Amino acid sequence: MSTPHRLTRHTIQALLVAQIVVVCVYCFWFVPTFAGGIGPEEETTGGPSDALVAAALAFGVVVVALDVVACRGIARAGRGAGPARRPLLVAGAAQALIVVCALVAGSAVAAAGAGLLLVLLAAAHLALRPRAG
Repeated sequence: MSTPHRLTRHTIQALLVAQIVVVCVYCFWFVPTFAGGIGPEEETTGGPSDALVAAALAFGVVVVALDVVACRGIARAGRGAGPARRPLLVAGAAQALIVVCALVAGSAVAAAGAGLLLVLLAAAHLALRPRAG
């Protein structure tokens, strides 16, 4: 594997691990704690709705699971234990889910960040495909 491919693989893994941390903090701590809003004395102004918390937890579990599977697969592909195509598709599915959910929630910054990672994953997927001939 060439140096640019190795660098791309490590960059994707680092971004996925960072995304796991951000999703865990946001979905498992921030939303359940502060979804009701923060008042002037830094107290919550109301409890979060059960549906919002359940949706955030479910979203967090799905995204973290997809990212972990993708990181594991990309690491195995780097060691030569299998192709990187399927893990890249799994990571792409996680990014597509994040883009859609972020746009629905009105977070253009999260959608843009996941969209950029989705473009990087697509480029890596194309670069690692088998050559014809």
